Amino acid sequence: MNPVPDPTRYPFRTVGKLFFVSGGKDWVGSASVIAPDGLMTVAHNLYDEKDGWSSNIHFVPAYTDGAAPFGHWRWHKCWIQEEWYRHNKDAHDFGIVRLDRGGTADRHVGDVVGWLGVRAEISVHQTWIDVGYPGAFHGGQRMVESTGPYRMRSSDGLVVSKQGWLGQGASGAPWLLDDDRGIANGVHSFSHEDYPDESFSPYFRHYD
Repeated sequence: MNPVPDPTRYPFRTVGKLFFVSGGKDWVGSASVIAPDGLMTVAHNLYDEKDGWSSNIHFVPAYTDGAAPFGHWRWHKCWIQEEWYRHNKDAHDFGIVRLDRGGTADRHVGDVVGWLGVRAEISVHQTWIDVGYPGAFHGGQRMVESTGPYRMRSSDGLVVSKQGWLGQGASGAPWLLDDDRGIANGVHSFSHEDYPDESFSPYFRHYD
């Protein structure tokens, strides 16, 4: 796990800190820009089975020590899969947020920082770079990267893991392909007590 030397450079500037309220409390996570006005994160940042939908969601790309070099961007609408909404299944811990226009020039976030491509249905035998804001590193004030290879796939093929665990606050961080860092192919979702040095993501696949 290492700090990102310059979070304002592409593709790292497409990653940012996600702020939201759930159950009446302030929470933070990570997210990345994947469309001119769209973010990718995890469903559990957006919806909790007990507390319902999150509110006051806003995104700060390249957030560093409280600074917002590209401005603040507020949510307009969000989506999760029904399987997470009804059953909290790890294989469906994936969410999309549409952002309002904003920043100092009233533009879409992707017009300011660019966006990542997303690739699905590819071999799991990859090396990924997990990029997010773990609370255990500088109190979640700095962007961190963790490079690691594929470790395992669940028996149903719907969840994969990589070496390296960022921890709480990194939920929603994109997994960038090491050989094409402008492409996301996973999202930092959860850990498992039996595999303390691994992070897990839904396997990115096409849906009907």
